[in-house]
Amino acid sequence: MVVFRAVQFSVRIGDEADRSSCRRPVNRREAVIVDYSTDSSVTWNLLRYLDPFTLMTGAQVVNLELPSSAKTHNTVVRWWQPTLSPGCLHCVFFI
Repeated sequence: MVVFRAVQFSVRIGDEADRSSCRRPVNRREAVIVDYSTDSSVTWNLLRYLDPFTLMTGAQVVNLELPSSAKTHNTVVRWWQPTLSPGCLHCVFFI
């Protein structure tokens, strides 16, 4: 089994042009959180907070070096967006 050293992806949150199908973020609570767990998702540890206003201008490559505590055979990485503003549709793209 392979133990990974890093996670890399391309992401864009919303659209600076504010198109009806993919609106721009309204506040910082619309960030994307990237975290990891080594205990079957019981506890989570933050890897990166992805600012929605920085990531709406275009796709950006994000490279996250895993800390030594995350370099295990049991590690699970997730991304999630805790908040969307009411009535708003945002697009989060991972390439």
